[in-house]
Amino acid sequence: MDFEEILTHIGKFGPFQWRVYLVLCCISLVTPFHLFSQVFFAKPVDHWCYDSSIDAINCSVLNVTDGIECIEAKRNLYIPRTADGDGFEKCQKYQLDGYLLDYDGADANTSVIAITGCDDGWVYDPRVPYGYSIISDFELVCHRRSLPQIAMSIFFFTIMIGVVFNGWISDRIGRLYTILIMSVVVCVSGSAVCIVKSFWAYVILRSICGPCVVGLFSVPFVLGAELVSSESRILTGFVIEYFFAIGYVLTAVLAEFIQNWRLLQLTLTLPALLIIASIPLIVESPRWLLSRGHNQRAITVIKQIAKGNRKKMPDISQEPTFSQTKVVDEKITMRELFRHRTMVTRTLILMVAWLTNNIVYMVISFSAGAFGVNVIVGSLLLAAVEIPANTIAMVTVKYLGRRYPQCCMFFTAGAASILSRFIPIGGWQIAVVVVSKLAISASFNTIFVYTAELYPTSVRGFSLSICSMMARVGGTIFPFILLLADYWQHFPLVISGILAVISGIGILLLPETKMAALPATIEDALYIGRKRIPVPTSPGDEEKTNEL
Repeated sequence: MDFEEILTHIGKFGPFQWRVYLVLCCISLVTPFHLFSQVFFAKPVDHWCYDSSIDAINCSVLNVTDGIECIEAKRNLYIPRTADGDGFEKCQKYQLDGYLLDYDGADANTSVIAITGCDDGWVYDPRVPYGYSIISDFELVCHRRSLPQIAMSIFFFTIMIGVVFNGWISDRIGRLYTILIMSVVVCVSGSAVCIVKSFWAYVILRSICGPCVVGLFSVPFVLGAELVSSESRILTGFVIEYFFAIGYVLTAVLAEFIQNWRLLQLTLTLPALLIIASIPLIVESPRWLLSRGHNQRAITVIKQIAKGNRKKMPDISQEPTFSQTKVVDEKITMRELFRHRTMVTRTLILMVAWLTNNIVYMVISFSAGAFGVNVIVGSLLLAAVEIPANTIAMVTVKYLGRRYPQCCMFFTAGAASILSRFIPIGGWQIAVVVVSKLAISASFNTIFVYTAELYPTSVRGFSLSICSMMARVGGTIFPFILLLADYWQHFPLVISGILAVISGIGILLLPETKMAALPATIEDALYIGRKRIPVPTSPGDEEKTNEL
């Protein structure tokens, strides 16, 4: 009796599984806390060059009192105006060399003074308290202004490596212990981030935390699917995405009330302690226990499920076939996946689609403050839109299929991103960008299901791993796309839009999988959406078939 059959007796998705699954969903809230936190840590801070010689000027000479007025009056003396005259240069100053040391209140002739860089450091807006932003705390301005994006790229690169490690360790020691270990790592490294004084210490600790917070989504995702019957897995896959969206919204709400980034980091880390405390409420995956030969532990978990669902426990203790859930030992290789031209084309299209999905999603998410609204308000809008996006994905997958909805989502995201370039900064532009985020979020949720249905059982997990890895590559690339805004503010969204349109066209080359049986073999996958032709009997016919 395999586990699927056992579930028909003890409950396919009963009250006990729901309780455990909701705890797993709450655990996943931690992932967006840390994934998007740097949007609020790196809030822009007004700054300009510091010059020690300006300290000698008395505020009374400038006819102002001490404090902010005096600081701004001194800035007028040694900081050049921008080309449009509306503001001050942030990375340049007049080379005084004692020119103003005997300043008596007369207008200084700055036109004869050379301009230089900020060799004495910077002055930050005195109205901004310490800890308001990593920009001022770590002096990430002028020639160091690209460091926040580099920090994000390193963070997402370690996540890319961590995806492989997370899967390996959860397969080795189990889902439950993996969640516990990752919660401890997040708790320790996340708390340490709050007290660092060095930018690179901040980067290292965040990079340790990153793979673990992503694991606190992926491992509960897998565990939730393994506790229920196969027909309930799409439901578990979509419901947990709602909690991810809620976590994203909560991050923005907390950032509104907690302005100090160190205190915000601590607040976002403390829920890891609750995860550790909730471990007794979770059970290990019976499927994993069976696959590893831990039959008695699996029986114990099954008894818990039966009792929690108020179902009668089937008589399975004496059945030797219970020890395994019919796992077929098939050799999974790159050759198996890339043996056929059709599968090669399919895989390349999906790799580009996953890469594009993550680039567009992240570029929009981390540009929340670039559309003429407060970064927190922008983030809140972009986070909240993921809730209806998940609903759209779930409905379209069920009723409209996969290919055309996926294509439309890419086209909508791409068109809206490109269109935003022609709309002035303000309410209408953020509305268009929200539409783009809605479409790409729905696309992200849909492509998981679509990809799994396009591959046979023997290489399905391997194929999903390749595509997921491409999404992580996109995570390491997007910070550098954001840097292109220094040359043209619309570059990031326009590039993202073009990529989305290209991916939408590629999706049209894939077959529809709605109402198609899940492929069990490569041959099944080759004929998705087609009429199956007779199996070749001669070597020549077989060679032609392999070219499909």
